[in-house]
Amino acid sequence: MAVSNVSDALCTQLDQTESLLRQVYHGCAGLDGLRHPETSKLVKTYYEIERKLVKSFPDHPGSLDLVKVDRLGADQLWRYSNEVLKELEPDYCLLKEVGAVMNKNSELLASIAEHMAPFSLDYTAGILKQYMQLFCMTTRLFLLLRFYPSKLIIQLYSLVQGHASLRDKADRRQEVADRKDMVQLVSAFDKPIPRLQEYFKSVTPRISQVLDQIVAPVLLAFATARDTQESQILNPLRLPETDIQGQERMPVPAAIRGLQLLPKLQDWAIFGVLICPGAVAIPKVVQMIRKLLETNFWLQIYWEYGDWVHALYDAYVQPTLVSQYKSVKGSTGFSHRKALKGESKDVIDNALSVARATCMQEHCARRNLAQQSLEQFLVLMKADISQLPYNLQSITAALTYGKSEVLWYFRNVNEVLPTGVLQTLQTQPLRESSTDPSVSGLIAAIHAMHDLLLQYRTAVQAFVIDTIHTLVEEKISPVLVQLATTGPQAHSRPVVAAVQDMASIIEHFEALQLPNREQNDGVADLRWARAHWNSLTGSLFSSGAVLTAAELDSASGNSGVLYFMNQCLELCEYVDGFHHTIQRTASLSELYDFPEKLVACMRSTVQGPAEGALFSSAWLYVLSCFQYRQGDSVHEQPFSMAVRLGDDYMKGIADKVKTLLLRISEAHNRELAAPLTVSASYARSQNAAPTMQPAPPMAKSSKVATFTSATLSKAATLKNRVLAPTATAPVYQPGQESLPANRGSLAPLEDSQTALTNLGQSLAQAPAIQLAPTYVMVPAEFLRSAVQDAFKYQITQLAFADKEIQRPTVLAGEVKRLISLVHYIAPLMGLHASVLVQEALVSCACTAPGSDRAQAFQQDALGPSRPQSQQGSRADKQQDMKPEGQHQAAPPVPVVSSIAEWYMTTVVRDHRNIGVSISKARRSFVSLERPLDIALYASYEELRAVCQTWGLYGVQELALRSRSVLAEAFSTLDSVMRMHMPLLQRLKAEYLDHQTCYEACRAASSSLRDMQQALQAVRTAARCLYLRLLLSDAAKTEFAAHAPVVAGFFSGASQPDAEYSSPDTADMFDLPRCNSNATGGLSHVHATVDPALMQLIEGNEDPQCVQRWQLWPLLLGLMHWSPECGKATYIAAQEAVSNNMNCITICSTAFMAAVPAPDVTDKNGIMSSADAMQCYMKCSSSALQLSSVQGSCHGRLLIMNELAADLDDRSLLEDSHYAYTAIRSALHQAFVPMVKQGTPAY
Repeated sequence: MAVSNVSDALCTQLDQTESLLRQVYHGCAGLDGLRHPETSKLVKTYYEIERKLVKSFPDHPGSLDLVKVDRLGADQLWRYSNEVLKELEPDYCLLKEVGAVMNKNSELLASIAEHMAPFSLDYTAGILKQYMQLFCMTTRLFLLLRFYPSKLIIQLYSLVQGHASLRDKADRRQEVADRKDMVQLVSAFDKPIPRLQEYFKSVTPRISQVLDQIVAPVLLAFATARDTQESQILNPLRLPETDIQGQERMPVPAAIRGLQLLPKLQDWAIFGVLICPGAVAIPKVVQMIRKLLETNFWLQIYWEYGDWVHALYDAYVQPTLVSQYKSVKGSTGFSHRKALKGESKDVIDNALSVARATCMQEHCARRNLAQQSLEQFLVLMKADISQLPYNLQSITAALTYGKSEVLWYFRNVNEVLPTGVLQTLQTQPLRESSTDPSVSGLIAAIHAMHDLLLQYRTAVQAFVIDTIHTLVEEKISPVLVQLATTGPQAHSRPVVAAVQDMASIIEHFEALQLPNREQNDGVADLRWARAHWNSLTGSLFSSGAVLTAAELDSASGNSGVLYFMNQCLELCEYVDGFHHTIQRTASLSELYDFPEKLVACMRSTVQGPAEGALFSSAWLYVLSCFQYRQGDSVHEQPFSMAVRLGDDYMKGIADKVKTLLLRISEAHNRELAAPLTVSASYARSQNAAPTMQPAPPMAKSSKVATFTSATLSKAATLKNRVLAPTATAPVYQPGQESLPANRGSLAPLEDSQTALTNLGQSLAQAPAIQLAPTYVMVPAEFLRSAVQDAFKYQITQLAFADKEIQRPTVLAGEVKRLISLVHYIAPLMGLHASVLVQEALVSCACTAPGSDRAQAFQQDALGPSRPQSQQGSRADKQQDMKPEGQHQAAPPVPVVSSIAEWYMTTVVRDHRNIGVSISKARRSFVSLERPLDIALYASYEELRAVCQTWGLYGVQELALRSRSVLAEAFSTLDSVMRMHMPLLQRLKAEYLDHQTCYEACRAASSSLRDMQQALQAVRTAARCLYLRLLLSDAAKTEFAAHAPVVAGFFSGASQPDAEYSSPDTADMFDLPRCNSNATGGLSHVHATVDPALMQLIEGNEDPQCVQRWQLWPLLLGLMHWSPECGKATYIAAQEAVSNNMNCITICSTAFMAAVPAPDVTDKNGIMSSADAMQCYMKCSSSALQLSSVQGSCHGRLLIMNELAADLDDRSLLEDSHYAYTAIRSALHQAFVPMVKQGTPAY
């Protein structure tokens, strides 16, 4: 092999060995069902045969009588012998290839060690890395084969090949000949270290030279955290000219390069001494190994596979140390013998004792040092980002140092050291809690620096390219010109060839530009330049070279041209492989192998001390690194694990946020006299015109939808602004709060607030994290969602009290307190409080509640009457179609829907029979029975509180559900009207013919049927109409400023009446418009027709509906003849009618205003609206004559007088005094004292 082809040969063998390493790693899990379907089935089913075959190794399995072991298993094995042979052949060939590659690797390494000069990081760094990487990778491959089922594969393969019909005799003879070599190879897997020592015996001198001259100086210089800190190599403020002071003086570039290679150098040292124990003859190597054994327990072989380093050294290095001690102790005095024993024979035992005592503390100090260094670099870079390229090498060294400490922690912590050969082990130094906050802090620093480097990638690459150009122009090109033109070396053929080779490489350096994403020609050129340089250095540093590196350097006047060429090649890594280089130094994909420890650390960060929560977003970066393990995973897919752990982690954070907010809220309630005190400056600012603050832009996510004003359309933005509930009410803003002077009692509050602040700042400032190709997690969105969920939970807990809803005014006060608390906490967490509160209240109003109290209220208070919307969903219809006994519990409904349903059930329908009545004087509902004071829930002031708390979403839900109840009552009354249509027609004819109807009403009253059902429907309709009227007035008061702007964005709203010049809030929800009478006070309300009632009458499919409802006043008039009406009494304490018979008044005026009637009576005898109302007054007032006989005149007169006042206010009669005239006439005929016009009769 030519020495110039060393690099190519090393690359080829590295690729083959790495490929074998992956295949063996995948096979270590056993015979899987994917690649070995039949074999794995047979092995798992008939495990006795498997056990017998493995136990009989290395004997040929043909001599075994498997029938005696398992007859059925043996029959199945012979039956599927061809399939088993096909499935095992790749594994058998893999073992054969391993043997061939092992021999080839050992020969290549021995050849290079024999023909090349000593390695150096300054000149032959590329070949050195490839050489040692091949040495370590070959060692890892052989050690990993211990976990490979090689014995079972060989035994099964040898057994079935005699029964398979796929091979001819020549192939079988060849298989038998190869079996001997295979058995010899596999037998060495049980004790691989002696076989590896035999393989690499010839390269021991070269490994010893590398360990002595290259590895040991670096590892001894940075043996402990104190050594590294005192060297100031990771200090961004150190002087660049200061050399590293240690056992040997080390220049800063060499020290930085050593730190960048620190994990590799540690592997070289541990594997080198383990496989080549002759290196312990060098004192510096023994000292280096002692330092490594004092700080390491676990030796990683490949991913999660490894072994305990002290046990391996005790078994395979200790004999060499003992023999060395015995050979030397005879020539030394007694005084030096004890020191020699400690430096040779007792090195491993002494190192283990030190490791048990100080290992965990040492690595904790290293983690703190790495975190401190990275944080200092971040502060410096943020202050002056132009310093980033100049500190690039130091930053990558700090990243490598920090990453190695994170990996050490997860590989070693909480592990149980084996006893066995380590008889001196009495304690378990690694059995500590895996909740060290320094780990999350270090990962957070690595994450921040990783993102900073990627953010300024272009600037860094431009600086690197400029540095390469400067080196070429100032240090390399002049020397090459001098070599090629002057002196005797100009005519030397070897010198000319070397100059030409370097000149060809320089051409690629000079042509370097920033990488183009579309064209990768520059990348290919750099790869060629790197390979060409390795070939050139291989020839220059060959022991038998025509021109050596020393001769070339001497010819150039010791200019160091080779050193600068090697430096340029190292810098090229940041040009063509920037992302790969940064990922190699900062990626934590190796933590994929430790899911249990990772989950424990993530949980401890959230549930642990408040200081640890500041680094809560660091673990999401770890999960995002799992994507780089896609090709090597044998367990759960990395993407799947990252998404699963990420979701669980964010759920834990959401629970923690909820707990902290509840704790803070309880502390405020318990400790503070007032929740938060607002400063006078803020109070004065409330007098100014309100302004809407735009929400800050949020990052979009494929998982969480972003809901901000910046992403909404104009209409949706405006609608959301107006529909936002209490967020539009005056709330406390951050910065205006003041806490009591005595802060000693606020310790729990401050601890919770600190934890919540740290948690919020960490997540709010974290960038979007991609955990899978189609899954992007935005921590800020999850944080906002967690705060909103906690806010919603508290509101839903407050919104319900046992079987009743919370009093709206009380709830509004509690919600304002919570809003003030959120406005105080949200800025500390880095969130926009106004948008957060707005979205939380809207979501709370429109989504199902998450609190236990709300769900219990829906199950107990609402009972079997499940809330029904105007149009049920398809799922609800399918549920209703199920046979009896198959109905399931109704799913939870939104909070506002539950509250609205409570109003319909308790107030409108009065299902609890508490005697709900209407008090127009108080603009409220009252209850005659005392189990529940309905006035505390259903008054004008309480409905205003509903609007304040739930916004127009609450108005919308109440309007929709009241419309549904009104439709039910209308349907009942329409059936009654249809039933009594002939009777009402006769009564109408009597009135039109004679203008009197006393006798006709008296006769008709005795013919009425289902009058009790009609009266109940009238009561329900009246309560519903009055509730809609109060709701409309309350909504108008609360949202009048928004109505002119928003009404145009709502489709389906009723057109405003001609008498109104501007839109009204009521138009958005088809509620009646209303205006308070300035002269009449709050007890008099002018209202237009209820749009819902008008649509029920006009939109009915029955063409006779309008004509039928024109007779509606006559039916109401007959209701005055009922005994129920005569029992009505006035209750002065509540200013209401006892049995709510004043519902007739509300229904008469409301329905007649909604009925479209002709202006005049046509020839068919259709009554006009005025005639119908006059007939109604005649019919109802004639009942007063009956009342004088029955003694029930007072109740009917009470209702009639209220009706007359209502007709007068609404101007439904052409003669405004007709109603009072009819009452006086009826009273005169009944010999009842006259009642002055407009004076109540009670």
